[in-house]
Amino acid sequence: MPAIEIICGSKEGTLHQFDSEVLIGSADDADVTIQDNGISRNHARLRAAGSGFEVVDLGSSNGTYVNFKRLDKESTSPINDRDVLFLGRTVVKFYAEEAPSRGGAVNPEELRDLLRGTVPISALASLKIDGVVEAAREIALRAERAEVMRRMGMHMMSQDELQGLFEKARS
Repeated sequence: MPAIEIICGSKEGTLHQFDSEVLIGSADDADVTIQDNGISRNHARLRAAGSGFEVVDLGSSNGTYVNFKRLDKESTSPINDRDVLFLGRTVVKFYAEEAPSRGGAVNPEELRDLLRGTVPISALASLKIDGVVEAAREIALRAERAEVMRRMGMHMMSQDELQGLFEKARS
């Protein structure tokens, strides 16, 4: 049975299983109600599509992100097992089959893979470390962190929320 787990946000740690469709929003009648200033009343819908699943942005004000990539308003994107969705300040992990019993923190390998599709870090992995290269790598990593923070809206998060997200990514 498909499920979503909130891995960062006001309902962190909660798991929501669904059959073929789930509505996420701040409205009381949403299937998954999340009180987050960045989430619209009817923010997004996850639903079965053919042999897989998709997410539909329902015209949300702050957007829906799949693995750091923003969807256009009212657009649809396929989602895969263990994809990470960003809805306002809430981070959700999608499971196509069933969530693992250990919980769904984004492990370092998953975070690296998510970032690899968004920011240009793949070329850095093959560089050898020496003085000049190390300095270039540090500059590039700082720029990448700033870009990720901008794309995720992390600059709008409180220090506690930001620290919690980083701790989840490291676990």
